[in-house]
Amino acid sequence: MIWKMWAPPKCKFFAWLILQNRVWTADRLARRGWPNCGLCPLCKQVQESAVHLLFQCRFSAQV
Repeated sequence: MIWKMWAPPKCKFFAWLILQNRVWTADRLARRGWPNCGLCPLCKQVQESAVHLLFQCRFSAQV
């Protein structure tokens, strides 16, 4: 369904990565033992995750 929508290819690919839970967010990096801050780079208040970045962060709501 993503591939049939009209959007730039990079947007389709990003949407596909989100649906597959393959975006490198702090929560995924921490699970692999990679050092990172862990907080959202935009609001610096909550643990970074794909759901937070796309739907919960007050900065992404402005976009």
